[in-house]
Amino acid sequence: YQPYNAGIYFDYLDLLRFFQKDLRNPHYVCPSDLKQAHDKYVAKKRKHDAEMEVKRKIEKALKDKEIFEELKSKFFGIQFSKGNILVKVIDTIEDYVKEGTELNHCIFTNSYYSKEDTLCLSALVDGKRTETVEISLNNFEIIQCRGYRNQNSEYHNQIISLVNQNIHLIQAKCT
Repeated sequence: YQPYNAGIYFDYLDLLRFFQKDLRNPHYVCPSDLKQAHDKYVAKKRKHDAEMEVKRKIEKALKDKEIFEELKSKFFGIQFSKGNILVKVIDTIEDYVKEGTELNHCIFTNSYYSKEDTLCLSALVDGKRTETVEISLNNFEIIQCRGYRNQNSEYHNQIISLVNQNIHLIQAKCT
């Protein structure tokens, strides 16, 4: 076997070693298309690294759980609804993770749970996470309201209206 590029080949072998592949097996060490095999394992390693970064952030967030609860616990349990729309305070770090994952936005990645002067709520339609609402605890206005991939859902205006109608429930916990 003669690889066309020794650098790529050695990188590929490092990737195989990382994923604990049998380096004595010709299937792995002598790929018919080195570039394709290399790129496959590079993509796999990137995915692995991204997953490890999320796990690291979750572990850090869970260590910050006491701070989170100190900042936000007075709002836990607040919820309101109209028709098939339910809006509730996000009251666990695990729910921040789920919110960010399901709606594919940065609520967890950017540590919104640790912001002292904002509160995040989850808007569910028929029980499905639909949008995330961030409220300022300084002026009790909506800072942002984002759905899947930071886009507005078809319920966006209804959610904003419902939050504004019930903002007094949040204000009452701050006095």
